[in-house]
Amino acid sequence: MKAIAIVPGTAGSRIVDRPEPSITTPDEVKVKVIRVGICEPTGQKYPGDVQMLLMVRKNSLSATKMFGQVVGVGSSVTRANVGDFAVFTVRRECGQCPSCLMGRADMCQTGNYRERGIHGLDGYQTEFVVDREQYVVRVPAELEAVGVLMETAFHR
Repeated sequence: MKAIAIVPGTAGSRIVDRPEPSITTPDEVKVKVIRVGICEPTGQKYPGDVQMLLMVRKNSLSATKMFGQVVGVGSSVTRANVGDFAVFTVRRECGQCPSCLMGRADMCQTGNYRERGIHGLDGYQTEFVVDREQYVVRVPAELEAVGVLMETAFHR
């Protein structure tokens, strides 16, 4: 599958090939990406070589916001159905502090949280994304044109 990646030591980005992700656990949701958004703070926070994003791999995918359509769900998923429009949240819990253990990664006390497209995890500039059900937010069909603008830092 095609993806847009940031490459260390080069200007801009480039198209790379990545394996298409598949659902591997019962609580995963697969989304075909329709639109992505890159917010200005990402570039301001990590100028130049985008060091935090590149902790993931040499060719890291940017884009912190996405909008797509569900194309597959794991056997235990109840909050999304194939055909739904959806976005995934950005931030992932550290798994250690009380805030994150309560599902409030936006208030992480350790600083060990991760964020898609910003801090330690690939972003959404790709054809398909798979993530856990707890990070999916369904978007009503009437918001299709503006769904990518949703700010989904956390959700539980």
